[in-house]
Parts: sequence; C-alpha cells; structure tokens
Amino acid sequence: MDVFIHNRAFRQLSLANFFSMVGDKLFYLAMMTYVSTLPNAQLAIGLITASELIPQMFSSYTGYLADSTRKRARFLILSDLFRSGIYLLVGSLFVLDVTGWFIIGAIALLNLISDFYGTYASGLRQPLIVRVTGESEFVQASGFTQSMSQILSIMAQFAGASLLFIVTYAQLAVVNALTFFLSGTIMFLFFKQHKKLSINEHFSSEQSQQSFRKVIITSIHTLKDETSLLGVISAVVFLNGMLSSLVPILQMLIVADKRLIVGSYGFTLVLLNVTVSASLALGGLLGTKYLKNVSLKQLIVFCLVSICLLLPVILTHKIFAILLLLVPIYFLVGTMIPKLTGWIVSVAEKEKLATTIGMVNTLLIGLAPLATFVVVAISSLFSPEWAIYLLLISSLFLLIVHVIKKSRVK
Repeated sequence: MDVFIHNRAFRQLSLANFFSMVGDKLFYLAMMTYVSTLPNAQLAIGLITASELIPQMFSSYTGYLADSTRKRARFLILSDLFRSGIYLLVGSLFVLDVTGWFIIGAIALLNLISDFYGTYASGLRQPLIVRVTGESEFVQASGFTQSMSQILSIMAQFAGASLLFIVTYAQLAVVNALTFFLSGTIMFLFFKQHKKLSINEHFSSEQSQQSFRKVIITSIHTLKDETSLLGVISAVVFLNGMLSSLVPILQMLIVADKRLIVGSYGFTLVLLNVTVSASLALGGLLGTKYLKNVSLKQLIVFCLVSICLLLPVILTHKIFAILLLLVPIYFLVGTMIPKLTGWIVSVAEKEKLATTIGMVNTLLIGLAPLATFVVVAISSLFSPEWAIYLLLISSLFLLIVHVIKKSRVK
C-alpha cells in the first residue's frame, strides 16, 4: 500500500492495470450466465472457460513477444484500444440478435483473442513496474497488485451480475469496452509524462532475432544457476496444482452433504470463494510486508503443514473449521507468489524478464487444470474422500522431501 500511495508512476500503472483487470472479469460472469440458459450449456461453459485459460498457458510466448517489442508504449496503448474494440463488436452481436452456437463460438473466439492481447500487455507492463519501483520495493508492489486483483475480481463479477438486472448484454459489453478504453487513456497519459519509458531500453536487434526456444533455454539456465530457486519454483508449482483442485472437491462435498451447507448452496459457495480470495489478498497486502524476512522455503513448509492439518478436518464435514483453516493456507500462498516473482526479477536477465516470468506463470497455470482433472476424476469415479486421501499423501510426501532437502543444505 505504501508504494502505491507514495510512488505516482506506480500508481498510474496500477490504475491502468486495475481497469484492465475489471475489463477481464466484468463480462466473464455475464457470459457464463448467458450460456447457462442455452441447450448443451455445459459444452458452452467449457468453451468460454477454455477461452479464458488457453491464453494464460502461453504466457511464456507472449512474454517473449513482449521482450522483443521495442516501442512498448505504442503497443500497450493499442492493445487496450484493440480490446475495447473487441467488446464493442461483442455488443453489436447481441444488438443484431444473433443466437445459438454462432454467438457462443464468436464470443469464445473474441474473448480468446482479447485475453491473448491481455497476457501480451501484461508482459509489456511487468518490466515497467520493476523500473518505476526498483527491485527493493517490487515485492510489495507485486503483492499490492495481486491483492487488488483478487478484490477487483470479486467486485467486477458481482457488478457484472448486478448490472444485468438493469442493462442488456449488449450494454454491458459497451461498459466492458469502456474499461479498456480508460486503461489505454491512462497509459497514454503515463507515457506522455514518462517519455523515456516508452521505449524498451533492453531491446536489441540481436535479441529480437533469437528464437523462442533459445530464449527459454537461456532463461532456464539462469534460474538453475541461482541456488535452490528452481527447487522452490517446483514446490510452488506443485502446491498451486494441489490447491487448484481443492475448491472443486469442496464444491462436490458441499453438494453431497447438507451438513456443509450454510443457508443455501449458492451462499456457501460465495462464502468459500470470498474466504479464498480475501486470504490471497491479505497475503499479498500484509504478508509481503510483515513476512519479508521469512524465506520462501519456510513459507512453503508452513503452507504444507497447514494443508496437512486441513485435509483431515475436511473429512469431519465441519464447514466453519474448514473455512478457518483455509485462511492461513491462502494467506501464505498470497505471500509466496509476489516473493517468488521478486526473486525471479532479481536474477533474470532484464532483456528476458517477461519471458522468464511468463515461463513460470505457464508452469503455475499449466499444472493446475491437469491436477484438477485428475482429482475431480477420482472424486467422480470413486468418492471425494479418496481424492482427499490422495492430496494428503501428496502433501505429506512433498513436506518430507522439502524438509529433508532443507536439512541437507544446512
């Protein structure tokens, strides 16, 4: 929070980023609401979900493109304006009263293109944040951005659902387009005041001619050269995979057991999602500040111990105990991600920064759906309890391996 208040340049970048985040999330729930009313709704929801997920899995490649971009100001502004135009086009589809699978396919495709541009713009913006905050304040800045992302995600989706009571889908698409236009306007004003930042200072023609494969190999070697960093990344990736499958299991348990329901199924899900998002936000906002002297390895151990305590409690079907134990887990995750990003920023080659961060994000995001698929399949074929046992064994194994490695280093 301090860096946001006292650093004007970071504040401008953050505001642009926040409007872009709202644009990403605002229309998502509305799209899901619309497709849920159609025949074969599950397939339609799968298409929309895939259009959200696929661009994130190519973060390393869009990061590579961002690192190879010399005139980043032009492309940052144009990407926001282009995404604004995409949602105006989505709005026109609703005005033309296009129905059926054509509009679902068109919306999914346009959303896919928009999110690809979003990941590219994120790669362009990341080195800018490092430049205006400095490496010493980057972790807190990254934590603040992550926290606001969680808070704005909840608010934007709630706002999208609420606005549908008073506006049409077409009008909501126009509102969504406006958020991207505002983001682009803020970036235009930012670069007008900071002209030196409009050009990628680490760009070179030689670098732009390097293949994606060669840049990735170089980035991996850079991470390997930093003692224990690759091991920490691997642990965080596995942690993220396990936790991504935890919420779907809880949702399945809540459906099957009325003892887990607080008021109604819908309210219980809201309670679960708010607990997770609020804990992540607090971790990014407070954990990065007050746990800055705690190493990532220690945070990983604390998180694994918390997971091992949570999983047996889930089998007792006590919802408030479950929610209470979710808080420290996601608080620690919310602290770890910015600290890990800060560590990567401190060792990565500046001309390959977006590629390196994108590569790690791809690993984090790529394993999550695979882990979720495996765990949900076990829950469906056998029972959610079997999936809980699998997660408990995996957590204990990872904890033992991490503790053994830590003792060997000592």
